[in-house]
Amino acid sequence: MREVITLKAPAKINLTLEVVGRLPNGYHTIRSVFVRLDKLSDTIELRITRSETGITLSTTSKDIPTDKTNICHRAAAAYFAATGETAGVAIHIEKNIPVAAGMGGGSSDAASVFVGLNNYFKAMSPRKLEALGGDIGKDVPFFIRGAAVCRVSGMGEGITPLRSFPRMHFLIVHPGIAISTADAYRALGQRVWFMSNAARADISSAMARAVRARDVGKIAATLFNDFEACMEHAHPVIKEIKQALLAFGARGALMTGSGSAVFGIYASRKALLNAERILKTHYADYVIASA
Repeated sequence: MREVITLKAPAKINLTLEVVGRLPNGYHTIRSVFVRLDKLSDTIELRITRSETGITLSTTSKDIPTDKTNICHRAAAAYFAATGETAGVAIHIEKNIPVAAGMGGGSSDAASVFVGLNNYFKAMSPRKLEALGGDIGKDVPFFIRGAAVCRVSGMGEGITPLRSFPRMHFLIVHPGIAISTADAYRALGQRVWFMSNAARADISSAMARAVRARDVGKIAATLFNDFEACMEHAHPVIKEIKQALLAFGARGALMTGSGSAVFGIYASRKALLNAERILKTHYADYVIASA
């Protein structure tokens, strides 16, 4: 008997991303505000056969592996190892989220695998599932939690949903530059001298207050990303895109994650569509999406 489970794996953006420390194990601690983008998502299909064993993977993208190194394969293997459940699972990933763009596509895909398998086997509590997800990727627990906007801290395990938030219109531009997270953290360590300074302002707390107050102007004014200056230095087009978004009506603009996608916040859908039309004529080879 085979069961097919299909889930959407949404992208995310970071309204803030502060890297505030480096742990002895090499991981970093962060403060951030994540926003889930339901209008931009991958689709994950799981074909589960109880009478079989093994994990296979296929995808529409040529930019991600289909072997055991794929984060979705690792997620399925981790779930089976942690629960003792056995089955054959064929994973298919329909990719729409740009790869290595700072939008959490791989982590969201892995979270969907965890959620889909757990919906089928019902072998783990939601919090244990989040903890297992955190072993695979530090953004995975956020996507497992499923809240629309969250303040995230620690190594990604500290998740506080922000229940009140305003309607916002986002225009995302990805210049096609793939930035590895490891390379981004190396650059950060070389250039952000204040990373672990205890006196630095807690910008993510200020952003959380702005979100709860539903103050779009304050949200736009509080956008912040420790990685942005580093990545603009290495890839000047990131700053160019940010300036273009602002030039065509964005109330604020920021690189998300460790890059290279950049988003702008627009006051209305009409203003966003006008900017999208103009930017698509100039950046014809870039991925441009609204959410």
